[in-house]
Amino acid sequence: MYREEGDTVTLRVALQPSEAAVIILARGGHAPSAAASQAGLRVDRQRLVARATSAGTYTTTLPGGRTVRTEIGAVPEARTLTSWRLQVEDMTPDGVKRHDLELDGLKAWPDIPELADVSGIGTYTTTVDWTGGGALLELGEVLDTCRVTVNGHRLPVSVIVPVVDIGPWLRRGANTIEVEVATTLNNRLRVCDPGVYGGASRQRYGLIGPVRLVPYGEAVVSTR
Repeated sequence: MYREEGDTVTLRVALQPSEAAVIILARGGHAPSAAASQAGLRVDRQRLVARATSAGTYTTTLPGGRTVRTEIGAVPEARTLTSWRLQVEDMTPDGVKRHDLELDGLKAWPDIPELADVSGIGTYTTTVDWTGGGALLELGEVLDTCRVTVNGHRLPVSVIVPVVDIGPWLRRGANTIEVEVATTLNNRLRVCDPGVYGGASRQRYGLIGPVRLVPYGEAVVSTR
């Protein structure tokens, strides 16, 4: 959303601590825009699309001050994803050791006996049955770096705000969601080289969550 007045462009940017944004201004083009909206907005070709995670009527102020209303229909309830398969590549001085676990709830690795002093790469996999529409994947607490794959499509994740729009890659029926987490070497070094690292505290590695799938509804904003 932005407001254009002569040679001046005014826009609002909301960032979390340590986040950054790149804003590009270019001449030409006639993409639709808005000065303000109660809903989230995105541009789809020459259409302005409103998005919200709950049903309702949302007001949008267009350039020039005209106000329009957009109706978004029923949106399914958010769901928490608790059942995961966790496969870990454990980095040890003698090479990679593998762990394969079934989880009915997410925990930090130090709270899982098999992974208490493990460092490495963990891949969390779950299957979600979907009836259609878009959704955000909220990862909750995750340490350290991570990436998300949905039905084979790898998606970027902000480590500051780990929320991913997976709507374009969801399909009706079964969907496979993978979250790969890479840790530091701290927890392994504590036990394999205690003379140097023994004083370090265990870090809360892994996908700790809660992980939520938050559906959203969309509707085209009338800009004419």
